[in-house]
Amino acid sequence: MASNLKKVKPAVVRVSTKSVAGSGVIIDTAGTVLTSAHIVNEDEVATVLVEGREPLIGTVSRLDMARDLALLKLPPGVYPSAELGTESNVFLGAPVYALGYPLNMAGAATVTGGIVSRYLDEPELGRKVIQTDAAVNIGNSGGPIVDSMGRVIGITTSILGDYPSRRTVGISFAVSIATIRNQFLDQINDKQAMTRDVE
Repeated sequence: MASNLKKVKPAVVRVSTKSVAGSGVIIDTAGTVLTSAHIVNEDEVATVLVEGREPLIGTVSRLDMARDLALLKLPPGVYPSAELGTESNVFLGAPVYALGYPLNMAGAATVTGGIVSRYLDEPELGRKVIQTDAAVNIGNSGGPIVDSMGRVIGITTSILGDYPSRRTVGISFAVSIATIRNQFLDQINDKQAMTRDVE
């Protein structure tokens, strides 16, 4: 298990715009970064920090605000990349790991563990989400949720925060790999897929 996490960790990146810092994951060796749309928002570029390299400028190539997904394209080169899982890798009680840069902390990406707590449909947003109890914080958004084999099965999108009358613990959500594959990446060969969508 540790070796599988070690394999995916180099592909986890820090993503920063003028106002927000979060995480992302490189999904091919050509330098395509999958992250959250709310990090990119209206910006056309973002600063991407790949571990062990100088900061790079990633250009927004696809944006889906409803599903909270975005793609960035890094400059030409060869990059570490993570393997994408499938929906069959998502089931209740399955061990999962959240990787990213919580609170924009300096240093390498962090890893926290948990399980798949629920698997939910959000038809109004056209997506499926994974609920997990893996510890995530502001800054984890856009980072991958991976299974025990190190395969990406979700992208962290939100945390259920505290309420005035009660405290919440261990409730966070990730856009599922089913949505990433079927409603987002499957459009990548569409002529308009590499233009910036306006939602």
